[in-house]
Amino acid sequence: MSSMTPHVAHVRQLYRRALRSAFDWSTTREGFRQSAVHIRYMFEENRDVHNAKRLAEIIKATEAKLAETAHPEPYRYPTSPFGTKFERNPAVPPHIVENGLGDYVDPAKAFGKFERNFVNV
Repeated sequence: MSSMTPHVAHVRQLYRRALRSAFDWSTTREGFRQSAVHIRYMFEENRDVHNAKRLAEIIKATEAKLAETAHPEPYRYPTSPFGTKFERNPAVPPHIVENGLGDYVDPAKAFGKFERNFVNV
């Protein structure tokens, strides 16, 4: 694993944030792909800039643009925290596990272990 300079790590993080923002605004995969190609082109334009002051200006402008174009409701994976299915199936309360659901009787407890006859099914 190669070590990255802090600048490279920061630019990489900006690139990923830009891609995620583009994904949030896209309605189709093709639209996202066009945005991703455009973002890559914009980052490649500044690849050979080595002046520290110019780099700081570019990074500051990129962060401002990302903040300005942030989606109000970014996409979250369904099972991640704050996702649409996060903790959708909560654990069964202990009193139901111990006592059952009222009139329901578990056949395994009531009749013991039984084998199913597949001949008359």
